Amino acid sequence: LAHTQKPTEEEEAAAEKKRGSRSEEEDGGKQMAASASSLKDPNSEYADRSSPLKQHQEHPTALPADCRYFANQAPAGGILMCQRPQAVAKKGEHLGSGPSLAQVYNAHYSGGFVDVAAHRLIVAAYHGGSAEARGAVVAVCLRTGDRTVISGAYAGEGGKQLERGAGPSFHHVIDVRAGTDGFLYAFSVPKEPTAQEIVRVCPESGDRVLVWKSRDARFGQLCASDAKKTPVQTHSQGFAVAPDGGFYLGIANPMTGRGLVHVSCDGSEVKPISVNSNDATLKRGEGPEIRGFLQGFTVHKDRVYAFTTQPKQFLEIDPSTGDRTLIVKGNAAGAIGERWAVWDEDHKVWWTAGLLNSVTVVAFDPATGKSFNAFKCGGPDFPWYPIAGHGPFQINSLNYGGVWKHPTEDRLLLAHDSVAIVELELFSGNSRILSL
Repeated sequence: LAHTQKPTEEEEAAAEKKRGSRSEEEDGGKQMAASASSLKDPNSEYADRSSPLKQHQEHPTALPADCRYFANQAPAGGILMCQRPQAVAKKGEHLGSGPSLAQVYNAHYSGGFVDVAAHRLIVAAYHGGSAEARGAVVAVCLRTGDRTVISGAYAGEGGKQLERGAGPSFHHVIDVRAGTDGFLYAFSVPKEPTAQEIVRVCPESGDRVLVWKSRDARFGQLCASDAKKTPVQTHSQGFAVAPDGGFYLGIANPMTGRGLVHVSCDGSEVKPISVNSNDATLKRGEGPEIRGFLQGFTVHKDRVYAFTTQPKQFLEIDPSTGDRTLIVKGNAAGAIGERWAVWDEDHKVWWTAGLLNSVTVVAFDPATGKSFNAFKCGGPDFPWYPIAGHGPFQINSLNYGGVWKHPTEDRLLLAHDSVAIVELELFSGNSRILSL
């Protein structure tokens, strides 16, 4: 053994003081670890179910439960708002009050818009088989998740079919937008599967009035210049309200043309806005060729933004000239969404979403040309999205469900798993079922 010299009294005192300081640091570290939480609100109902993971505590959530933590997602013993919506529906549970799609056959939420003034999401919904589909326009409170049927058919107590509002019944409602006149306008497929219709909805009474219908001589139709004046076929994958109160629809005719058309607010006239066609009376605008469907229309700063399906492109269209500008091209499935787009003014990105038999939510920055998938973290180019999306958002069944930006919070709203509205918090990657 090596010989050690006995320390002096001064050295012993200094060593004891050092040991005491280390002990206080260790105790303080333990207290910090014990008090750390992955939830911002210490009074949350689920504050005692915080995630123990460091990355979650470094990016705490403002939602009432941390659904990033796998124990909170568990089918048994988990938190309902953290579980897969369809799994919660099978248990007979609901989140939010009011008529629900959860236990209704073949039910889907589709497109809609955020009513900022009333702090609610207004969304198109339908249920039932193709022959007897029933549609409705539904309002979802963004604070409580409570649902109110504005107009249309819904299942009441015991599954009894009820309807709110007078006028022609909805069949398959695909989208609903706010009009410039205080009314709502729903885009729907009637029982004739090759037709489309635009229906004016009174937001107070729910009453419905048919404004326009394709292949119907009572309303204006866009016709080719052939001898028969053949009506040009519209399709059901794109709808928006124009700044003048009219409506934008898509056409897809291999012979007569593909592109964007405008329906007057009274339904009496249809004219081409941006169309590829061999018919000189229909052709309008220059830019990338439109193939497949032109769909998923969004109006932003008097421009129309839309997707093409073949190839997958996201285009900006100037309605005054019909000219088209390529914003981004998706070179592989899932590189961009193809059905819905929403501009995020806070982060200056386009959120593109929607892909059949899949889930695609991609943010694209037009200033840099860079993008990221919401199922992965944003990386150094998008530091405001530090953690990949988890919780009920992280399931493979968005399909063509709509996507919107929350009006006051840093969140996305998604029509997810067919029957639920899910919130995704961007600064934490946490998500929860808001309404089911």
